[in-house]
Amino acid sequence: MAYARGGMSRALLKYPDLDLSRTRLIGWGAGQAFRDYFPLTGLQLEYTLCPRQENHGRTIHGVPVRSTEALREESPQDVLVVIFSAYSAEIMNEIRDRIGPYRAVRAVEFGDNAAQISELEALAGALRGGLSLHKAPAAEPAEVGMFMQGPLTGFTPMALAFHRMRYPGMHLSVVTWNGEDPALVAQCRPWCDELVQIEPPPPNGYDTRNLITRSCKEGARLLQRAGVRYAIRARTDAVIFGSPYRTLERMFGDGSRGAGKIGVLLAASWAYVPFHFSDKLMLCRTEDMVALWSLPEDPRGKADFPPAGLTDPGLLGWNFLDYRHISWESRLWGSHARQLGYPADTLEDAYRFARDRLLELDSDSHMFSIKHVPMFNLKLRPMLEPTVEWWKEMQSDFDGTLDHLRQVSSSGMTLQDFFAKRVG
Repeated sequence: MAYARGGMSRALLKYPDLDLSRTRLIGWGAGQAFRDYFPLTGLQLEYTLCPRQENHGRTIHGVPVRSTEALREESPQDVLVVIFSAYSAEIMNEIRDRIGPYRAVRAVEFGDNAAQISELEALAGALRGGLSLHKAPAAEPAEVGMFMQGPLTGFTPMALAFHRMRYPGMHLSVVTWNGEDPALVAQCRPWCDELVQIEPPPPNGYDTRNLITRSCKEGARLLQRAGVRYAIRARTDAVIFGSPYRTLERMFGDGSRGAGKIGVLLAASWAYVPFHFSDKLMLCRTEDMVALWSLPEDPRGKADFPPAGLTDPGLLGWNFLDYRHISWESRLWGSHARQLGYPADTLEDAYRFARDRLLELDSDSHMFSIKHVPMFNLKLRPMLEPTVEWWKEMQSDFDGTLDHLRQVSSSGMTLQDFFAKRVG
């Protein structure tokens, strides 16, 4: 049993123009995630899609299972695909690249970011109501600047508004592509100090690494030209919660500490793949940001890479260390390590570099991707004996604990479920 928070309204964060009253919901997935978590959502699905042929024609929890090709029969404007899978990001890309421009959202997520999502929903409502902000030109360069890079989407203006209002003293730059929707560009401009459109690199057919490299290189240079001392790298699909200013104080103090070090998110890094440290959110001195993004674009194309998808059986049979050969993050940080004179081949090399050159941001700040907003947050507490952490949470949030216990009590699970640690 899980405690669920959320609902269909969260889809409006990702798709502000979505008409919920006229949108039909289509599931994706018929495996364990769907079996376990769909009943907790209360969603009314027309049917669910599954790539596994043996599931086609079945009915699970009263929902018919169809081939993924059935989605082609639907108009992209009429449906929202709700993904029940741990590989939701890859599935979203598959839908976009193989089937068409269908709207898609994650069904569920485990974590405690429900409060942050509620904050974003409140801001989105205020923006729909006409909220605006005028920022006078700064009299002198800001000490801290942020560049956001990537494509512009319907939720990018909200991400910019969030950062402008939460961090009004920052220099805020946006780097995106030529050819973006002029109306969307016009919505974004009032919320930032500068918005620059550049020519994208030729597609390499594999991933977005060269798009990231080119736009981050331009973003770092923009902040350097603006004269800011410390630079933050973020994406146009994300917002930062917490306090980057507290992080700056911890990392650099009065500016005399932390020379040459870069703050990264541990939560988005992979511990045992060499140099697979996250690039999603970074904080450092501006000159170090410029140096990091000075790496050349990757000349390789799709034919030079092995299987691309994490769900591909050909890739899952690899030795896990070999993933560094195709990992974008491993290329970025390995290149920076070599630039600084470090060896960059083994897992041990990666952590010698990390010990000397990286700092964690997670203690003070974290990133939330609006692109991957879940419709529901699930909180699980499967256990036989109470844990110390659970006991502390019970003491600090007793009303929330009672809500959870009521749901556990009404779950109807068996003693077998209890001893299998499924209760909770």
